[in-house]
Amino acid sequence: HNTYLEGHQFVGVASIDIYKIILRLGCRCIEIDNWNGPNDEPIVTHGRTFVNPILFEKVIKEISINAFIASKYPLIISLE
Repeated sequence: HNTYLEGHQFVGVASIDIYKIILRLGCRCIEIDNWNGPNDEPIVTHGRTFVNPILFEKVIKEISINAFIASKYPLIISLE
């Protein structure tokens, strides 16, 4: 739940580094909360909060790089 967050879910920091860390630890289920960003570019954030947005494209790239380093098992992505 809220995989992208460092800290509090209303005022915390969103980071693609969290995806890298948890995937390399072997996590097999992650969440990506998508929202419409500026210029119709998708962003990942905890909607209607003070959490900073991160680009969906960067999240997907980080996942693709790290998804199968620690585990060969399927990765479940909850895409909201």
